[in-house]
Parts: sequence; C-alpha cells; structure tokens
Amino acid sequence: MSYIDLSESYAEIQAKCQEQHEQLALFKKKSDEQEKRIRQLESKQLALKEILTFEEGSEYTGISKSTLYKMTSAHEIPYYKPHGKLIFFERKELDCWLRQKPVKSMVQLQEEAERAYLTSSFNHK
Repeated sequence: MSYIDLSESYAEIQAKCQEQHEQLALFKKKSDEQEKRIRQLESKQLALKEILTFEEGSEYTGISKSTLYKMTSAHEIPYYKPHGKLIFFERKELDCWLRQKPVKSMVQLQEEAERAYLTSSFNHK
C-alpha cells in the first residue's frame, strides 16, 4: 500500500469517525430529552398517587432516604407499616406535615403589625 493510499484511508476513517461522533452527540441529546420527559411524567404520576412507597415519599418530599428513615424511626413523620417492614406514606398527610410551622414573609408580618396597631388604636379610643 502506498503512502497516498494510506493517506486516503486515514482521511476516510477520520470522516467516518467524525460522522459517528456527530450521530452519537445527536443520540445523547435525544436521550437526555427523553430522560427529562420521563422524570416529568414520573413526577406527575407521583402527584396523583394517594399512597407512596418509602422511595416515592423521599422523592416527593425532597428528604434524603437516610434522613427520612431516621424521622420514621423517631416518629417525627406520619407513616404506615402494614406488614411490619415496608414503609408507606399517605400523600395528603405528607402535604399537611410539610405545611407545618409556616414562616411568614416580611410583607405578611408588616400587614399583621399594621392590623394589630389599627385594632389596638381603635380599641383605645
């Protein structure tokens, strides 16, 4: 094989590699889009379920599995163990639990202070 033949073969291999690289990049982009869509669908499905598994409860609340397990062990969060081993959560109870101890915004605090001032001013007249 001559130098020219080798050079042409090398150029063909480079062109094929570049083409495969572009196809792979396109495939990765499509794969990433599909993975994102699957996550969105799973989130929507999770919001519709009434009873959640331990893993789903962790995902739903955003609490790590280890922290959630500690919380169940300490009875800090409502849960169910129908067979004594697997842990389940009721989504509505998790929603209520997540809404505990609300922290008011500055605007809400100012509005409350103004209402309290007006009420106390009105009552003192």
